[in-house]
Amino acid sequence: MALSPRIALLASHRGTSAEVVMEACATGGLAAKVALVVTNNAGAEVLVRAARFGVASAVVGGAGLTEAERDAALLEVLEASGADWVLLLGYLRRLGPRVLARYEGRLLNTHPSLLPAFGGAGMYGLRVHEAVLASGVAETGVTLHRVTTEYDAGGVVAQRLVAVEAGDTAESLAARCLAAEHAMLRAELPRLLAR
Repeated sequence: MALSPRIALLASHRGTSAEVVMEACATGGLAAKVALVVTNNAGAEVLVRAARFGVASAVVGGAGLTEAERDAALLEVLEASGADWVLLLGYLRRLGPRVLARYEGRLLNTHPSLLPAFGGAGMYGLRVHEAVLASGVAETGVTLHRVTTEYDAGGVVAQRLVAVEAGDTAESLAARCLAAEHAMLRAELPRLLAR
């Protein structure tokens, strides 16, 4: 692996966490290069963020593609970028077997809860925070974990706690969890990618 690892960032919508990583690389907070931003959504705001940082981007997906075709297309753009690591930051597509095999051990995902709680198929975005509030737990948080074939089941790499406050809505809790996710990425990625 290169001394300064190359990272591909996958995101489906806003891309605020992708921006945190791009900014860390641009300012020297992370000794790495963002080689590519990939989305499955041609209207995703993450594409605007990538352009602002001068990072190449690609849209991979489309309703007409089979899962095998999507897997092959994603693998092609990742390999062409020279990516050493792949970070899923709000990416709402399951990775296929070819991408999983090629980047095994170098695929990380963020999740807006303390896994294994409130994880699994269908648990993303505000759904997670609504489930947290409905459960009555006193704290939640965010998780950085390895990606495997099963949703949110890979080994936990890092977590940050977030208190559930009286009067919280799913939106207010989501905002605090997102801030914790950004802090976690800034703190943990330099350590993880230096290996």
